[in-house]
Amino acid sequence: MRKHNRFHSDVTIDRKNANTYMKDSEVLHDISVDGLCFQSSTYFSIGREMTLEISVIKPGLRVKARVVWCHKRGNLYDTGVEFVSIEKGSCIRTVEFLQFLDQYKRDLFLNEGRRLTSEEVFSELMDKHASQAFLH
Repeated sequence: MRKHNRFHSDVTIDRKNANTYMKDSEVLHDISVDGLCFQSSTYFSIGREMTLEISVIKPGLRVKARVVWCHKRGNLYDTGVEFVSIEKGSCIRTVEFLQFLDQYKRDLFLNEGRRLTSEEVFSELMDKHASQAFLH
């Protein structure tokens, strides 16, 4: 049983394994205040530590995480991680913002028939709010 609700999101996250300089991009599946699930073409063993960054949000959220499960689904692996070190307030704001992006994206599709990625939605919102700031 989960301690916290998970919320769907499909933003791209950057993953850096411990002791490496290389970053890989993965697709977020869902997130809560204590962990997240992402899809990857790579299998990760339980206990493996990594740094994850959600950079679509400014400032981005960077967390240290530990793999708690990894399951093959088709050609990909769903990987669940728990956050090892994170400021709870930062995570709560990030989860709330990702929920807002997902709802905005659904509204755009339902009301205007536009399909945008989460990154495109974020860019559109930033452009819209930046122009409004100059008008007021």
